[in-house]
Amino acid sequence: MDLDIIGLPLKEAFDLIDEDLSINIVETKGTNKRFINELDQLRVIKFDIKDNSIKIIVCAF
Repeated sequence: MDLDIIGLPLKEAFDLIDEDLSINIVETKGTNKRFINELDQLRVIKFDIKDNSIKIIVCAF
């Protein structure tokens, strides 16, 4: 799967991710928990796809 979501807001990244993938979101140290409700405040900095799941590492900007 050719997926280019690094640097995107998490909300936009969700639109590009296959619906069949299980999503695991990992926040970087120092990310404020209140931002999890504001998906446009979280940016994808790294991701890894294995089997039927995607692990997305995000940080708040």
